[in-house]
Parts: sequence; structure tokens; C-alpha cells
Amino acid sequence: MKNFKKRDYSLVGEDSVKANELGLINAQWYKCKISSSELKKLSQKNNIRPLFDTLLWFTLLLILGFLSYSYLESWLAYPLFALYGFVYALGANSRWHEMGHKTAFKSKMLNEIVYQIASFMELFPPTQWRWSHVRHHKDTLIVGRDPEFVSHRPPSLKDILLNFFYLSIGKLNLKRTILHSIGVLDEEEKNYIPERYYNKVIWEGRIWMSVFSFVIGSCFYFNTILPILYVFLPTFYGFPFVFLIVITQHAGLNDDVLDYRLNTRTFYTNYFIRFLYSNMNYHLEHHMFPSVPYYNLPLLHEKIKDDCPPALPSLSSSVKESFVSIIRQIKNPTYTIIPDLSEKANQYHYGPSPYCFKPK
Repeated sequence: MKNFKKRDYSLVGEDSVKANELGLINAQWYKCKISSSELKKLSQKNNIRPLFDTLLWFTLLLILGFLSYSYLESWLAYPLFALYGFVYALGANSRWHEMGHKTAFKSKMLNEIVYQIASFMELFPPTQWRWSHVRHHKDTLIVGRDPEFVSHRPPSLKDILLNFFYLSIGKLNLKRTILHSIGVLDEEEKNYIPERYYNKVIWEGRIWMSVFSFVIGSCFYFNTILPILYVFLPTFYGFPFVFLIVITQHAGLNDDVLDYRLNTRTFYTNYFIRFLYSNMNYHLEHHMFPSVPYYNLPLLHEKIKDDCPPALPSLSSSVKESFVSIIRQIKNPTYTIIPDLSEKANQYHYGPSPYCFKPK
């Protein structure tokens, strides 16, 4: 810890410049071998499966919303609203993600409609987060380049706790929305959003502020908090469930490497979580081949799993490994999980400047 130098995770600081000097930008990443014909087949999109999943998700929300309202005067309202928030927040998060990649629906229009709805539900400014996520995929866990680090070295328990309840991310998203509505983008946003999209970001902010005003005004007019209890607050009271799952994607793994097998985690889980999470438990496969729709990720997993670290057996084991690594990094910021590979797998591609040295 004495010799550890804290890194600059901002996109406009010294580590951003250093990443470029080290050859970590626009670099060649390792990808598991799969034939072009197989990848083309797996990348084929349709409208039926995502439409069914989306309608089922909305139906589940309507049922839970009706039940929670029906038991509003009973103690049952608490677990019902908790379940509503879980389904609302996790479903919106994964659908924001999938539609943002434009891989779920074959129809561009359906992708965009669901993307805008899910982004609003999750309070993720749509165009800003779309380009933030493009950068996240292009420079995954490259310090100074990736805007979506969940945990830094050393981790801040305060930041993690705030994000657990969506208070840090939510505050930033709401602040940016307000600034967008008056025509202002911050310097980090300008680092990854192409200038031609600035006006779209601004108009989205203005539309959002109008909707916020309408919903909050409805609360005052009808003298009830129910409108925000069903629309805005579920993102906050449902986000702890989201955070427990999302933190498994990269926590504890390596920075500044050019191999997704070193910085992205896959785990197995039950059908209900996979449905809400849009199969993003196959996160390594998604990062390596982002053109593959979420409903084909299990098939992709089977094709490349021999060249990857073994998937963790459950969500609980993945959450445990992630949080244990964070606790260890508080004492030793250099602590890094390097998953074992099978004998059949190709060796890791660490790149020119891995954060942790390749083990002998």
C-alpha cells in the first residue's frame, strides 16, 4: 500500500494520456476462435423473441403494480413494492443495455422505442449512456478510458454504498439531465459523445425535464406519492438488487489488459434472473462478441467455453467473489483475480501494459 500510486480514472486526466502512450487505445483484443459462418448465424436477430420478453416483462410489472396498490394499506405492500422495484430496475437496466446495442430486435424502430422507455425508467440519459457504453466496450477496464468502472483501486466503501442505493450514479444522471436541458455537456461526456449528437442529448434532457415536472406535479395535484412510487422511485428502491448483480461483471478482475477473459466474468443462474437480466450473466461472451443478441448468448457460451475460464456456478458465488475481491483491494489495491484456464485454452493475451504482471 505504501508504494501504491492511486490512478486517475477520469477521462481527461494523466492516465487517459498514458493509456494512449502505452498502446491500449484502438488495440487488438483477443477473441476466442469461432468460424465466421457460426458467428453470422448466432448474430441473426428476430422480432418475436424480444417482443415476447418485453411484453412479458411489462405484464409482470402491471400485475405487481396492481397487487401492490391493492394491498396499499397492508404490510404486504412492502414486499410487493420491493418485488416491483426489483423487476422494474433490473428489467429496465438490461433492456436499456440490450436495446442500446441494437441487437435485440431486428426492427430498428422497436429497438429504439424500447431503448428510450428503458433508459427513462432506469434514469439513464439515452444518447449519453449509449456512447458511454460504446467506450466501455471499446476500452473495457482501461483506466482513463472506460467511463463505467464500478469500483476503483483502492475501492471506496462510501462510493459503493451510495451506488448500492443508486444515490451516486442517480445524482450524476439527474445532474446531467438538468444540464443537458439548458444545453450543457460536461468535459467527460464530450470525450466520448460525437459532436453531431449534442443536440439530441440536449433535447432528450428537455423532454425528460418536462415529464419529471408532469409526474411531480401530479403528486401535488392529487396529493399522493403514488406517481413517483411507480415511476421514479423504483429505480432507487429496486437498484440494490441491480447493483448486486451488475457488480459481478468486472469486479476484482484485471485492468489494462486486452483479453476479456481477464476482465469480464460469466456465471450460471436460474431462468427468472436470466429473463430479467437478458442473459447478461454470460457477460464474457457478450463483451467478446457484442453483435450476438442476448437470446443467443447461451449457444455462444457452449461454442467457446473451452477457451474461457470456467463459469462460476451461481449468482451467489459470483457476488461473493466480487465482494471478497473488493474487501481485499481495500487493504491491497493491487489484488487481482486471474481465473484459471483449462489445458485446451489459449494463453491469456495481457497486452503491452497489464496492471498485474503475468504469473510465471
